[in-house]
Amino acid sequence: GRGRGAAGGGGGGSGGGGGGESSPLPQVLRLSLAEGTALSWLRWPLLASMRVSVPAARRPSFMVCFGDLTGARRKMRMENRYLGYVCLVDPSGVVRWHVHSSEPPTEAATEALRALLPR
Repeated sequence: GRGRGAAGGGGGGSGGGGGGESSPLPQVLRLSLAEGTALSWLRWPLLASMRVSVPAARRPSFMVCFGDLTGARRKMRMENRYLGYVCLVDPSGVVRWHVHSSEPPTEAATEALRALLPR
């Protein structure tokens, strides 16, 4: 079945500070999709390896999902499982910006993203 594991323990937190803010501050969450039966069988050794390889500062925001994630990838338009993906998701869970590549983003892509962030 499908499951999640944190490579360093803990989630990301809300990102906002309360106090009547209209939207929470953006936060970076990293997600590794470990698909396939063989990877599910190797869940605990993989998590242990990731705990060692992921820098301590990134562990609270690094999550791993195991199992068949075909439906989730399809919904997020993540057709190529070998590329990295970046999504800007609003507090309601709506994907507002999406890019995938093995290259760093262009200046135009960075400016488009910057325009979507709360000020």
